[in-house]
Amino acid sequence: MEKKEKIIRILYEAIDKTNELLPRGQKMEKKEDMPLFDKGGSLDSMGLINFVIAVEQSTEEVFGKAINLTVEIGNLKEYNWLRTVGVLAEYMGKLV
Repeated sequence: MEKKEKIIRILYEAIDKTNELLPRGQKMEKKEDMPLFDKGGSLDSMGLINFVIAVEQSTEEVFGKAINLTVEIGNLKEYNWLRTVGVLAEYMGKLV
């Protein structure tokens, strides 16, 4: 399996975990153009933290390398990597 496919699988599993915590009308879809934390996104700040933690944990399990996206969230100037699932996948590809 290619790196991007592994990353997309990690993100979709994180979506499943996060959806368990979201109200019915706010469930996230598993597709690459799904908005995350931008206009049209389903995640509030707590949902975002839960999603990012799930992504970080799974990434370390799959790739054997820890990434720290929560540090990136602290940088309020730049959220471009959170626009969509696909954009996040590209960003993660540079980190692993």
